[in-house]
Amino acid sequence: MAAPVASGPAGPPTRPRPGLLRAALLLAVSLAALGTGIAVLAREETPTAPREIVINAQRFAYDPPVIRVNQGERVRLVLRSLDVTHGLALEGYEVNLIAVPSREVQAEFVASKPGKFRFRCTQTCGNLHPFMSGNLIVEPNWPLRLSLGLAGLLSIAFLGLVWTRPDAGTSGRQPRSQQGLRLDLVRNRVTGWLLRRRAFQFSLFLPMMLVLFLVVVAGFRGSPVGNHNLAIILVWMAWWPLMALVLIPVGGRAWCTVCPIPAPGEWAQRLALVGKREGRPFSLAWRWPAFLHNMWPQNITFLAVAALSTVVLTTPAATAATLLSFAVLAFLLALMFRERSFCQHVCPVGGFIGLYSLAAPLGLRVRDAEVCRNHRVKDCLQGNPAGYGCPWAEYPGTIERNSHCGLCMECVKTCPQDNIAVGFQSPGHDLAHLAGRVDEAYRTFITLASALVYTLVMLGPWGFLKAWAASPLRPGYALYMALLLGISLAVIPGASLGAAYLFKRLASVTGATARQLWLSFSYALVPVGLLAWAAFTLTFFSAEAAYLPAVLSDPLGRGWDLWGTADTQWAPLFPQALPYLQTAAMLLGLAWGLSVLRRRTEVLLAPQDQRAWIAMVPPAALLFAITATFLWLFLG
Repeated sequence: MAAPVASGPAGPPTRPRPGLLRAALLLAVSLAALGTGIAVLAREETPTAPREIVINAQRFAYDPPVIRVNQGERVRLVLRSLDVTHGLALEGYEVNLIAVPSREVQAEFVASKPGKFRFRCTQTCGNLHPFMSGNLIVEPNWPLRLSLGLAGLLSIAFLGLVWTRPDAGTSGRQPRSQQGLRLDLVRNRVTGWLLRRRAFQFSLFLPMMLVLFLVVVAGFRGSPVGNHNLAIILVWMAWWPLMALVLIPVGGRAWCTVCPIPAPGEWAQRLALVGKREGRPFSLAWRWPAFLHNMWPQNITFLAVAALSTVVLTTPAATAATLLSFAVLAFLLALMFRERSFCQHVCPVGGFIGLYSLAAPLGLRVRDAEVCRNHRVKDCLQGNPAGYGCPWAEYPGTIERNSHCGLCMECVKTCPQDNIAVGFQSPGHDLAHLAGRVDEAYRTFITLASALVYTLVMLGPWGFLKAWAASPLRPGYALYMALLLGISLAVIPGASLGAAYLFKRLASVTGATARQLWLSFSYALVPVGLLAWAAFTLTFFSAEAAYLPAVLSDPLGRGWDLWGTADTQWAPLFPQALPYLQTAAMLLGLAWGLSVLRRRTEVLLAPQDQRAWIAMVPPAALLFAITATFLWLFLG
């Protein structure tokens, strides 16, 4: 059925049909891919005299850090070490060199494959050894050009959709109050029985407590070399990839269900491990200060951890000390304040998870809000013989977003009306409906900026950036802080504010101020940030996960071989597939962010307004620019 056309003497001009637009986009993408393949295959590998490139290795950088050659060129790499023994393993080519001081080694190869290829140090040379890398760029860099072209086409197609279908997505959508969760786990016979058991969370805490204990012991008593220590490998090469690639995108706050950090404080409050104990909590039970009842404490603690990230990620004792300090602080706050004040207001990881859980499908809601309104005894807040009141001090009857629930499942046990549902909704559903908040907007800016700075410093070839971030005691550390804070608190917020201001001017929006639009548009950055963290983690995991088998056999670096894997040789995982995975992640983040942007602005743009698609150009361009920056860092 054809869409109605506005009537009037000067109606809107004829626009291309959406089907034609999609066909044109598909044709453009196909031609781009075909052209890329023809250009790559057309280049012949001609035997020429090798081009000699001398690389000097010194902790923790190569000089030159970036090498550019042409496809088909024969290259001779000469590696020299200026201080200690260094290695050079070139991904994508069978080049693996080891150089000791005062002696050079060399290898020849033909640069037959276009794109970006990292070379990494293979000999443990100090705390920043995992980040010692350089780049070989084989021109023409078709993977980068194609990824940027696809991102541009995606952005143009989005603007074309706004132009041809300004009312797209507004019809047939259920009101928010009628949208429920699918695949309710509480209604399932097996999972429902499990979630109602008092021992459910305790049984998850116990193994995680053991892991935390092992990490702390290994951090303080094991090898000081990060890639030989269980604390570094288990936390940053196993736990963090699991979080960034699976738990947060799918499960949202699922980690909070099993996190061992708040467990001792909660047990002390209750004076019980599993059962429900009646009486006053073992705590001063102070209320959290009203002026701190926001997201700023978590924003500050996240920035503090980000500022020390290079030290924490490379020094086992620093990782152990950080986790132990979190556990001690959580315990002390539990004895002073009500509920889980540390989790709700202080924990930097909880703040990170809370933000990106807005994009996750798993959540907890009530089945019928009317049932909650009519039930005057709020067992879910007060508790009853079946369980405690919500440790997060949240009333399930008004929960409308994933970030406000820690999925502890106490309300599942205490609700006498069986009105709690735990299930799945459309990914990113929460992002399209939330009212903008300054503290949450800055949480978005800070986490996105941190992913950008981490990619620059840890994965980039620039040794001076690593030197800046290596230690707070070094002179360049102030420059690293300026970079982190400048991008987090000025560059990205300023660019977002400029896009909101231009949108308001171009669309002649009267129902919202530029500040309100700025806060609203920040939620479109959440999917981009989530997928940028995923792409960053893929790179990190690819390079460092190969250390895991050896460290599991020798967790303290004492020469053990518990599982027979202590001599496993390091080799990067899936290096050939990595650029494609990163491109897919960033393009998905861009498409998702544009979708959120469209849903948040559709009520502000009149369907017959010819300036509607023009007004969308600034915020769409911002999303494209951020995506293109990450693509350049990953592939360029």
